Amino acid sequence: MAQKNKSQRSYYVFIAVMFVGFFASLLAYLFFQYMDALQFAQANRDRLIESRINESEKVLNEALLTLDLLVQDNVNVSQRLEEEREKSLEETAASASQIEQLQKELENSKVPNLSEIISYWNPRVAKVKCTFEIDGGEKSAEGSAVLFPRTKDNAIGVASSRHLFEEKNGDALESCTIKFPTDSKEYSAEESHIEFNADNSIDSALVKINGPSPTLISLLSQGSPVCSIAPQIGDSIVILGYPSVGSKESITATEGIISGIEANYYVTSAKVERGNSGGAAILAKQNCYLGIPTFTTRGVVESFARILKQELVF
Repeated sequence: MAQKNKSQRSYYVFIAVMFVGFFASLLAYLFFQYMDALQFAQANRDRLIESRINESEKVLNEALLTLDLLVQDNVNVSQRLEEEREKSLEETAASASQIEQLQKELENSKVPNLSEIISYWNPRVAKVKCTFEIDGGEKSAEGSAVLFPRTKDNAIGVASSRHLFEEKNGDALESCTIKFPTDSKEYSAEESHIEFNADNSIDSALVKINGPSPTLISLLSQGSPVCSIAPQIGDSIVILGYPSVGSKESITATEGIISGIEANYYVTSAKVERGNSGGAAILAKQNCYLGIPTFTTRGVVESFARILKQELVF
């Protein structure tokens, strides 16, 4: 009986050992399966992450490439725009230069309208008559003068020739009258109101006008343009004044060209006679006051007059 119980216990122990071994093996199997599954899942996650990283890098590289292309295109566009701007500036400068040249050519090619020039300056050119006392009587000198606001005290006055108001022989000036063609008033030139150039060799005088009429004031407000650019040989001029051989009732106009240039004078082919002295020499192309007709040098066939440059007048 005891032997039988012992055998049964051994059997039960064997069964228990077998069950524990089987359960341990099952646990080990399940553990290894779990670890394999875990490793497989981790590998899949790593591959997925790597794939996404690769895709992100690819997208980033494509974006960088696109950005580089855009930057390069922008640089190229900027360069082209700068080239176009410089080209446009050059073309604009060339056009401006061409326009300026055309304007100069047009200005030089204009045929002076002498009637307009004479009409403008006629009311500004006065007839001058001065009387001097001499032994046993008197003598007179006649000439011309041009209206200008150019006396030392900024009064209204005229520019004229010195020799009309000052006799070389020392004869005393008795009286001078100044008469403008469109002004009904006749003006007297007092000796104290006559200003001579400090250089006795310069034949110019400025005479103050006392009590100018509204006509003269209106003329001055319209201006008496003085030439700011020196003329060239060949430029047309007009001489305006009251020569003794000219009209007895109105101003006389003669025309010519600048034939030469001297230190203080312009030489002209325009006719200048006694009485023109102190008048106006007008540069036709600019309709501006060039200077005072003074004297004439006569040759065998031709004669040439001198015009005192305006910068020596005022």
